[in-house]
Amino acid sequence: VDTVNPEITINTVEKSYSHNSSILNVSVSDINLDSVLAEVNGLENITLNGSTGYFVTNEEFNEGLSTVKIYANDLARNVNSSENLTFRVDLTDPVIKINTVEGEYFNNGSNVLNFSVNEDYLDSVTAFNGSSEILLNNSTGNYLNSMALSDGVYNVTMYANDTASNKVNKTVRFTIDTVNPEVTINTPVNGTTFTTSSAAINVTANDSLSNVSSVIAKIGNVRNVTLSFDGNYYTGNTGTLSNGNYEITILATDLAGNVNSSENVTITVAVPSSSSGGGGSSYSSDLSDGITSSVIKNAVSNSNIVYGSEIDGEYAGELRENIYSAENYELSRDTIIVGGPESNGFANRYDSEFGISI
Repeated sequence: VDTVNPEITINTVEKSYSHNSSILNVSVSDINLDSVLAEVNGLENITLNGSTGYFVTNEEFNEGLSTVKIYANDLARNVNSSENLTFRVDLTDPVIKINTVEGEYFNNGSNVLNFSVNEDYLDSVTAFNGSSEILLNNSTGNYLNSMALSDGVYNVTMYANDTASNKVNKTVRFTIDTVNPEVTINTPVNGTTFTTSSAAINVTANDSLSNVSSVIAKIGNVRNVTLSFDGNYYTGNTGTLSNGNYEITILATDLAGNVNSSENVTITVAVPSSSSGGGGSSYSSDLSDGITSSVIKNAVSNSNIVYGSEIDGEYAGELRENIYSAENYELSRDTIIVGGPESNGFANRYDSEFGISI
């Protein structure tokens, strides 16, 4: 006579699994044991195989949640069906999406690391720059560095693990540079007086982290000149200037957007006049020798010559040596316009003020 139900012990841990077979494992004790079955999600019965009290199955479970009830029957028809377990099969890795642009330069260290993780059953998310962990904040939905990062080159690896121990990692490289470029104005020297109408510019500009992206010389309120890098120095020319004092300010920008605009020099342009023609008239020394009329010579000598296109510039050069581009030209004295309003912006600006269109 046997009136005692079999005893069941479930050895399978209720958790998420990154594999879908060899999951079920139970121990059953009964002197007249007949069979051990597993009912999966109330739909499917699986016979468990085993010996020495342990019963397992190689049945493959579908991805997702499974609720299993264990039935243990003995030969006297006693049944134990009181033991249940729930587990999850998760075969999918988390997905990391990096929002930080690879190779990007930043001029501040806040919120520069930016990525998201797509995973329903996430366990942990971490980020390391080499062996140093970067603390994260995901209050916005994305993972950001929670503390401002110091200047330097970063090669950050992000890790995401789910509850089934599926793991994934991705890497992104970026640079943080909060320091302005270093600038030295080699020429012109501060306080120099030039007897020519233009001056050469030579600048040294360096940036140890993100490199210099551009160097511009601001020539007073006349024009901005982009300097060219020759491998050692940034060089250029002021362009033609009228007599007067000019402050030259250097704007050096690095790849992170930091700008050094604190370096400047002041120069004086003082082109001497020379006398020519009859009647003791004094004319500018850069007048064309081809001008014979004293009236025309006097008008050209006392005026600025402003040109538009390159062709206009050639014509303007036949009048005198020192001429001005119409770009950013501001009216400060008598001005002779070479070129029409289509090519000469200065002519276009004042065309409506003449009785007859230029």
